Amino acid sequence: MGFFFMLVFIAVAAIYLLIAGFSIRWLLKHDKPKTVIWLAIAFWVLLPTWDTIIALSYHRYVCATAPDIGLTVYHTIPLDPKLFDLKTGKPMIFDKYGNFDMSIVSDKYELIGETNQYIGQWPFLVNRWEDKLVDSKNGKVIARLLDYQPAGGLWWWKFLFGRMFDSPRIQVTTCLGREQYFKHLHEIKTKPFVPNTKNDSIGG
Repeated sequence: MGFFFMLVFIAVAAIYLLIAGFSIRWLLKHDKPKTVIWLAIAFWVLLPTWDTIIALSYHRYVCATAPDIGLTVYHTIPLDPKLFDLKTGKPMIFDKYGNFDMSIVSDKYELIGETNQYIGQWPFLVNRWEDKLVDSKNGKVIARLLDYQPAGGLWWWKFLFGRMFDSPRIQVTTCLGREQYFKHLHEIKTKPFVPNTKNDSIGG
């Protein structure tokens, strides 16, 4: 089925390019002004991705108005001070793979990632990313990381209009920016945990 759709896409793209080519050739043949020719080229190049302009503009609006973008810590979790690295102040409750060490926290906490949540109606559409640190026992959200990504845009926008709207790359940009997003993704597992001044065991 995938091969069939690829063939259909190639056929449609070929027809589109033929129509565009013939129209440009007609303009050249009839000695139309260069400005008209360049406008026609721009029209055929940008027509398949007109929705990208709307997608980027709407994404900027969402970034400016949506609440709770970024990392929010709702509750703190007290840990035995012995479980903190004295040099970095970070909790030592993870295994070598960066997952919770079950021998320390058992199954009390869970990190849930929910990406590719498309919100809205085309062309006013964004991709919602949400990561939550959750108390496994009662489902309480301890911390949340929220970000939005534009939905839509083809590859040539990255090369021709890569700096539009202060966006380094069209399809991979987010409100936070990828570097900040992944920094927060690391912090969601560390910031909620604080040393327990009462020296009790792991809290919840």
